Amino acid sequence: MKKFAYPPLLCTSLFSLLLLTSSLASCTQPAQIAPLQQNSTPQVHIKALTTPDPSNFKGFVGTWYNRYGTLTIEPNGRAKYVARVFIWCGPTVPPPCDSMENNLIIPGIHLNMMFDSTTKSMAHGIVIDGNTEEAGSPVTLTLLKDDRLGFSEHPSSNPHTLCASSIPVESCGV
Repeated sequence: MKKFAYPPLLCTSLFSLLLLTSSLASCTQPAQIAPLQQNSTPQVHIKALTTPDPSNFKGFVGTWYNRYGTLTIEPNGRAKYVARVFIWCGPTVPPPCDSMENNLIIPGIHLNMMFDSTTKSMAHGIVIDGNTEEAGSPVTLTLLKDDRLGFSEHPSSNPHTLCASSIPVESCGV
């Protein structure tokens, strides 16, 4: 089988189409397609996601933050991460970048994710769409001590440490 990486927009569109048909799924990167035969259509293999076990996922649910971002996790495993890039938008600056509107900083990083595999202290999922990671990229959450959470966009990255709302912002660090 040949490997073919679908563009993120196509993956996101396929995911949206599957959601409309009440089937929760995601695109995997790179997508696997069978060799094309004359007059044939490529077949995309879509991995179905399941909703995490609520008893294992309970500790992850809520809003987590640090000085530059916020991660909101729903009981069904859906999550949204919004964070600062610390690069200002401008005529020669490509996104993602931060901007200002009415004296408010608009963060430039946006990720929508779905977590479907959990243990008591870890959750694994994928990026559904976003502007810094490809759709289908792995993401990981790790419950840490003292109401903190580790968040990694891919396995090789150092996790961002986020805090529960019970921790004062000045104690959360970066």
